[in-house]
Amino acid sequence: MPGHGSSAARRPTRTVAEVRAPARDNGVPAVPPPTPELACPQSPQRDLFLLLERKALTEPALALGCAKLLIRAEQRDRVLRNAFLTASERDLDAARAMFPQLAGREWVGDIAFFAALKMAPGMPEAQARQILSAVIERNPSVAVREVNALRELPYGMDIWRRAARAAPDEAVLVASGNSQIAADVREALQQGGPVVAFLAQLTDRSDLDPFTRQRVAVCERWITRGLLTQRRAETIARGTGAYFSLLAGFRLKASGEDARLLDRVLENVAQVLFRWGDTTVQVSSLTAQEMVLLLGYGRSEEDEEQFALIFDKFLVPRLRQGGPALPDLHLRRFLVTAIAKRKFDAFLRLAGDRVLVSAMRGIESQERVLEEAVNAAAIVDAVSQPAHVRAMRDALAAELERVRESPRPRAIYGLLLARLSGKLTANDPLRKTTEPFAAHYLEPSHLVLGPLFNQDGICHQRHFFYNDEDGVESFQAFRAVYTADPAWKWEQHETWVRVTAQGLGGRSVEVYANVPIAERTEAADSRIHGLTALLAQRGIVPPVVVHRGHAFHVERTIGALNPSARLVYLGSCRGMDRIDAVMSIARGAQIVATRSIGTHEINDPILKSLNDHILRNSDRLDWDRFWAAAQSKVGHYGLFSDYIPPNRNSPAIFLAAYYDYLANGSD
Repeated sequence: MPGHGSSAARRPTRTVAEVRAPARDNGVPAVPPPTPELACPQSPQRDLFLLLERKALTEPALALGCAKLLIRAEQRDRVLRNAFLTASERDLDAARAMFPQLAGREWVGDIAFFAALKMAPGMPEAQARQILSAVIERNPSVAVREVNALRELPYGMDIWRRAARAAPDEAVLVASGNSQIAADVREALQQGGPVVAFLAQLTDRSDLDPFTRQRVAVCERWITRGLLTQRRAETIARGTGAYFSLLAGFRLKASGEDARLLDRVLENVAQVLFRWGDTTVQVSSLTAQEMVLLLGYGRSEEDEEQFALIFDKFLVPRLRQGGPALPDLHLRRFLVTAIAKRKFDAFLRLAGDRVLVSAMRGIESQERVLEEAVNAAAIVDAVSQPAHVRAMRDALAAELERVRESPRPRAIYGLLLARLSGKLTANDPLRKTTEPFAAHYLEPSHLVLGPLFNQDGICHQRHFFYNDEDGVESFQAFRAVYTADPAWKWEQHETWVRVTAQGLGGRSVEVYANVPIAERTEAADSRIHGLTALLAQRGIVPPVVVHRGHAFHVERTIGALNPSARLVYLGSCRGMDRIDAVMSIARGAQIVATRSIGTHEINDPILKSLNDHILRNSDRLDWDRFWAAAQSKVGHYGLFSDYIPPNRNSPAIFLAAYYDYLANGSD
C-alpha cells in the first residue's frame, strides 16, 4: 500500500526479537519472549503487521508485547485492540497486565461484560472501576441483572447503580418480577442514592402498570433536573405518541449518556409502535421534526404501507407548509429509511439538494460515527441524478480536504468519494484522487472455517430466541429441523437446549439456544441472560452467533456479542440496519443479514445447511456456491432475494474497507 516504504525509510525497523518482556508486577506474568517465527531480522512493517494481527487472535500476550514495533499508530491500535479483546476471553493475566497502557483507548469497553467481571478482582480498584464502567456504558442492561455478582466486589454496588442509571427502564422491569433476581434488584434499589430511590418508589407503585413504570423511569433525570414533573410524566407515559414527542424534544438537546439512553428508548418505542400500535392515531399530532425522527427510529419494524401513510398523509403537508428546519439529528438514518421505502426521490423533491449536502457533512463529529458513515454510503449508492451527484461530490471533496490530517475522518470521506466516483464524469479529477481509497474495498468471497473451531475441534454457536409468539414459533421451527436429522442430538434442559453433531476429522458443532416462552416478563427474560452467564462460566466463547426474532430485540443480541465472533447471522427483519453495531464489536466477523422481512422458512434451511457444511472436513465455504445452493432450496420464497450474504453485504464491505484503510492506508 502507498506510504509503507517511505514510513520505514524514515525510521529503522526493529525486529520483534528486540522486544523486552515487562517485569512481573504483583504476581502478574510477564509477556513471554518472542517465538522463533517472529525473530526475523529487519522484518518489513507490512509483514510484521500481518503476523502480529494473526498472533493477536492466538497468542494475545505476545502480540500485546510486540505491538510497539509497529510504526503506524493505526496498525498498533488494531493489534492492541484485537490482542486485548482476545486476552480478555483467554488470558486474563495478560489482559490485566496490559490494561494500564490501554485504559484510555475508546475500545476497552468492547470486551464482554462477564469477561470484565472476571478481570476485575485481580486488578487495582481504580482500574477495575474503569474497565467495568466502560463495559457498562455499552451494555448496561446485562449489568443490572448481575447485582449479586457485583455485590461481591467492594465497589460493585457503585458500578451497579451506574448501570441502573444508564438503563432505568431495565432496572424497573427486573425489579417488578417475582424471581429471586427481582427481589435482589429491589433490595439494591432500596440501598442506593436518590436515583435508585426514585426507581424503588416507582417499582412499589401498584397504581401504575409495568409498562408505564418503565416509561416514567426513563424520565427520572429530567424530573430530577426540574424540567418535568413526575405527575406529568405519568400522564404522558400512557400515550405512545405523546411519550415519543416528549423524549424526542429531550433528544434534540441531549448528548453523552443522555443521548445514548434516549436513542435506545426512542428506537424501542418507535419499533413497538410500528409493530403493534395504531400509528395513525399516535402520530397525527407530531411535528415534521418528530415524524422524521419516528420514521428513522422505527425503520426496522415499519413496512412500506406504514411509512407511506405517515409520509404522504402527515409529513408531506407539514413540509409544504414550512416551519422549523428538519433536524440534522439522524437525518442520514431517515434518508436511508426513505430509500428502503421508495420515498427517497419524493422527499428530495420537497427538501432539495441541501439535505444531501447536510448528509455528507460532519459525519466524524457524530455520537455513532460508523453508523452515520454506513448510512452515508447507502445514500451515495442511491443517488443518480447528475445534480445530486455534483452536490454530494462537492460536499465530500470539501470534507476530505478539511480532515486531510486526521486518519479516521479522512478514511470515511475518502471511501465515500471512492464509492461515488463511478457516477462522476470521465474527466473528473476526483476519480484519480479516490483510487488509493478504492483499493481498500474487498469482497469476502469465502469464509475460512478453521478459526470457527477451538483446540478441541468444537465449533460453539449461540442462537438467541426472544420471548414472544414470534420467538416461540421460530424456536419450534429450529427444533423441527434438527430433531428430524438423526445425525444431530437434541439435549433438552429446562430453559435452554444443546444441539450437537459429529463431523469428519474429529470436528463437532455445539449449538446453544435459550427456550423462549410467549411472556414478556422478567422471569422469561432471565432465560436469555442465564444462558449467557452459563456459557461465560464454562469458558465458551461462541465464534458463531445467530439472532432470531423481532428487530427491536437485536440490541440484546449485539450486547452479548464477543469480539472474536467470526460469523454473525441476523435473521430478524431488516438486520442490515445493525451491521455497524456488529462490526464495532466483532470487526473480523462476516455477516449474513436481511434488508426486509426475516422468516424461519428461510432462516432454518440456510442455518442448517451452514452447519452441515461446517461439519464437512473442508477448509472454506465459498459464498457464491453456498448461496446458489440455498437459492435452489428456498429461492421460491420471494423474501429470499432480501437475504444478503457477506460477499454482497455493502455496509459490511464499507466498514471492512474503513478498518483496512486505517491499518494499511497512506499516511
